Amino acid sequence: MNAVSLWYLAPLAYLLGSIPFGVIFARLAGNKNLQQTGSGNIGATNVARTVGKKWAFLTLIGDLLKGVAPPWIGSILGMEPPHSGVILPFLGLLAVIGHMFPIWLKFKGGKGVATTCGVFLFLAPKALLPAFAVFIILAAVSGYISLGSLGGASSIPIVLWILGASWPITILGVMVTGLIFFTHRENIRRLLRGKEKSWQKKKS
Repeated sequence: MNAVSLWYLAPLAYLLGSIPFGVIFARLAGNKNLQQTGSGNIGATNVARTVGKKWAFLTLIGDLLKGVAPPWIGSILGMEPPHSGVILPFLGLLAVIGHMFPIWLKFKGGKGVATTCGVFLFLAPKALLPAFAVFIILAAVSGYISLGSLGGASSIPIVLWILGASWPITILGVMVTGLIFFTHRENIRRLLRGKEKSWQKKKS
């Protein structure tokens, strides 16, 4: 299959990304409306708070895999290696957009961190370890998961540039970072006001 024909994978990438694993697993656990429980988010963090860690783990794995799947499918159908070409990063971007704005949930989805990690797990796995380290350090020191997520996301384009990733993958890093900041806009407002929930206070 040539590169041009792979553009037909675009709708599939979006639809795969839009699968709301958090909502599905929450319903299996007895929570019929995750979006009206806890923070209202469909990601693993809210699933953990509302129905338990087991379901949150399954949600995390599902959200990761739907980031991996579109570029992986594109690669096995004839695209050049994952670190070259424009289409594979584009498919990854569509998966992230699908998670954030799923058609099944009236375009009100998750914040995209896990799905973004899935995309780069396939396209540029070496960039994930430094980003994860930034996330852990910021979340541990500040007590805010959201701040850790924002810091980790911000580090991805920088790490990609340092590692010499291709320009389409580096641009993808910049774009998904911007999208993650957009989906965290309420968290940013609460952080600025000092009203964001801290996991450290909850633990204490």
